[in-house]
Amino acid sequence: MMNDIIRHISSITAMLILFTTGFARDNNTISVTNRASSILKLTGAPTPGREAGIIIEDTQWINYTVESDPLESLKSISAFIASGDIPPGVEIYAEASHDNGLGRGKTGRPAGRIKLSNVPAVLIHEIGTSNTGNGKFHGHKVTLYTVVTDYTQIQSGDFNIYIQYILN
Repeated sequence: MMNDIIRHISSITAMLILFTTGFARDNNTISVTNRASSILKLTGAPTPGREAGIIIEDTQWINYTVESDPLESLKSISAFIASGDIPPGVEIYAEASHDNGLGRGKTGRPAGRIKLSNVPAVLIHEIGTSNTGNGKFHGHKVTLYTVVTDYTQIQSGDFNIYIQYILN
């Protein structure tokens, strides 16, 4: 049984995650730094009783500028898988940090760790009129977490997943 699990885990070659710049409505803007792909490689068996999670640390930063009427509702940024399929036996989560403190105005609050799917989920909420600045180390850092939920379903191959962010 353990040899089968090790063989399955070792047979995964890579999962490729690409990021696309989100889109915004009105005159508001959103951008994602370092939109290069992230590659996940699994090469060993987990220790029994421990969560089989892998952190993809690719230093993505979400920057935005929002101009809103005080009478309008606050804005949010959602994330979702725009195309591609998550391989069986795997779940992908995203988590945003607080604004790094260089932004001005009512910058948003992180919503906590969200499970990514093809349905948009709020990643950052309560955004008012604000500007986080541009580039790395400005705005909110996003970390992706990949969790293997069922090693018996792991398949070998390359999996391309495109994550998109929306400011609404």
